Amino acid sequence: MVYTASTRSLALLEVLVHIKNAKPIHSSAKDRYVLYPVAFDAALVEELPDSSLPSDWDAEPPKDSTKFIGDAWISGSSSAVLSVPSVIVPEERNYLLNPKHDSFSRIDIGMPVPCRFDPRLL
Repeated sequence: MVYTASTRSLALLEVLVHIKNAKPIHSSAKDRYVLYPVAFDAALVEELPDSSLPSDWDAEPPKDSTKFIGDAWISGSSSAVLSVPSVIVPEERNYLLNPKHDSFSRIDIGMPVPCRFDPRLL
């Protein structure tokens, strides 16, 4: 499974949240991050309705209930892309990509572009 965000800003927030317990990012290390632009047709997307989320969907660390949703989606291969709410900004969406899906080749993954973290965030 490939985890993506709907916007560049959400992607940066997702990275920052997941490295919060790691060693601090020094200026040289932060320059190693890149973003990959991803584009896909809406026909490839299955949206997970908020109403189908378990009550603990936003728990930290993630609970098995949400892992089971992702596992079932991958094994069921119902779509190449699954749209899910971001825990960080629930009004925005993250997209899970299924590399084993027959339509995965229709997803356009671009060349990496530099990812700049404003030093005030670090």
